Amino acid sequence: MTTLDAPRTSLRSEEPVAEAPVAVARVRPQVRQAAGRVLITFALLVAWSLAYVFVLSRLDELHAQKSLYASFRSQLAQGLAPMQLPVAPGTPIALIDAPDAHLTHVVVVEGTSPGDLQKGPGHLSQSVLPGQQGTTVLLGRAVSYGGPFGHIADLQAGSVVTVTTNQGAFHYRVLDVRRRGDPVPAPPAATSSRLVLVTAESGSGFGALQPSNTLYVDADLVGGKAQPDAGAPSLVPSDERPMGTDTSRIELTELVLGLALLAIVLLLVSCARARWSSTAAWVAGVPAVVASLWLVSDVAARLLPNLM
Repeated sequence: MTTLDAPRTSLRSEEPVAEAPVAVARVRPQVRQAAGRVLITFALLVAWSLAYVFVLSRLDELHAQKSLYASFRSQLAQGLAPMQLPVAPGTPIALIDAPDAHLTHVVVVEGTSPGDLQKGPGHLSQSVLPGQQGTTVLLGRAVSYGGPFGHIADLQAGSVVTVTTNQGAFHYRVLDVRRRGDPVPAPPAATSSRLVLVTAESGSGFGALQPSNTLYVDADLVGGKAQPDAGAPSLVPSDERPMGTDTSRIELTELVLGLALLAIVLLLVSCARARWSSTAAWVAGVPAVVASLWLVSDVAARLLPNLM
């Protein structure tokens, strides 16, 4: 009896040892598959982010500019365009033209928060309106949303920048291009007008995503008379200053809601794949996924520096 029982005991003790490598072998492919999905998802998000910053955001800016241009032309024809401050943020106030900087009939809006500059160049609310006595400051993005001020570094002393408002067309001659820390030109005469264009300066390629300095272009009014100063606020919100960001509660709430919407859409697509074929699920779900990503990207861009 002892002799017969011994092999049985030996066999039982060896069974768990034989199963362990099999269980590990089954887990490893699952881990690799999960890691692969995470890496693919991360790569797709990075590719989407770069595509949005350099290409897709331009479509948003073009749509906004088209609408603003039609509205501003109508206001100019009727004499209804703004001529004094304060002006509601996002309102078109002027057209800017500078052939040497690739600017042609670009609409300038009131305000320089990240959201305002998604529509085009913006007027710093602390400064006077273009063409008026004093200094007018216009901020514009260098890369995203079409990068309207991405070529103002090409302006040279003597280049002409034209700004059209409800008070007429004003021609400014560039004095110089400077960076943060360079000497600032002497203030203009009390009855004269100066225009300052501001944007970010960064490297080429992916280096454009990391602004390294602030670029300024100073220009003085020539061949015309500056209009009287209509007043300007003395304080500027932090998100309207150069390199300002918008981290307000409203923006963060919109971002959270956008991410929640994206998560719901992805969940619905996964459920559709379980009931339909993968092709049918993605054909129906891709437009919703892209729309959700676009919404999230638009809101998230307001959390980045306004000159980028």
